[in-house]
Amino acid sequence: MTLKLKNLFHGWYVALGCCLIYFFVNSMTLFVPQTLFPRLMEEFAVNEAEISLTVARTLLFASILSPISGILIDKYGAVTVLKVGVIIMGLIYGFYPFATSIDTLYRLHFLMAIGLVCSGLGPNVIIVSNWFNEHRGKVVGMLVAGSSLGGATLPLFISPIVNAPGWGWRWGYGILAILFWVFAVIPAYTFIRPNPQSMGLHPDGLDHAPKQLNEASSGVNFIDALKSRALWCLGIGSACLWFSIQGLNSQITIFFEQEAGYTAQQAVILFSTLFWFSFFGKFAFGALSDKIPKQRVFLMTSCILFIGSLL
Repeated sequence: MTLKLKNLFHGWYVALGCCLIYFFVNSMTLFVPQTLFPRLMEEFAVNEAEISLTVARTLLFASILSPISGILIDKYGAVTVLKVGVIIMGLIYGFYPFATSIDTLYRLHFLMAIGLVCSGLGPNVIIVSNWFNEHRGKVVGMLVAGSSLGGATLPLFISPIVNAPGWGWRWGYGILAILFWVFAVIPAYTFIRPNPQSMGLHPDGLDHAPKQLNEASSGVNFIDALKSRALWCLGIGSACLWFSIQGLNSQITIFFEQEAGYTAQQAVILFSTLFWFSFFGKFAFGALSDKIPKQRVFLMTSCILFIGSLL
């Protein structure tokens, strides 16, 4: 067993570390606060619109700061930016349970936007893509599925603490903050490396350098990318997707408790169920993209989401 672990391609350790980071970052920034909205509304005497502005601020400023994050990644490397990002997030998560007003939450969620663009999907995808060619679809699918797995498990994990008399949401979120330092910050500073070449290895653990298929594989310049219809279609499609999903996520726990009549723990279970389906779907379609053209997978998933939104 020890020999097998020793011979395991280091890229899988990198992939595991990136998945853990994204698992915590996306969940603790977006999904966990959304399940806490009813508790935060009670604590700070605010309404649905006011509490929803917390996560909305994070997403708004993250969209503005994302290009800057890309520039920093090009200049300093994805791993360096990632390390800065996890420290920012670790500090914010540590302060979150001590918030004393809705204004404090607004400020913390603004700072979360900075950490999110530095330690979220972008740098993690770049890092794992450097380590894999043949298995890239599976690994990226595993990475993005980690976000949904976090949404499915972390709210459930802290729900008994959040709803226990004498404990509450501050203790629940504080426990997650400690886990973040152990399972996200430590991997970022120990075994995550920028690419296999930095360790004298090749992508996918091959004993030789992969063949270059053509010159286009090296990408296009920035101006040509801006002129690309595909880029704008993907960007607009992604914006519509996130607007729809986050609009639902931000209000659904409040709806479950205040209008549908579910208890706090029942509402969290229903919220988590959405993410279990998302988790299996992301991983499955990521693996499928290694078998059939990615454009076809994209079309299939878009149709499924459209049908789901109609239902």
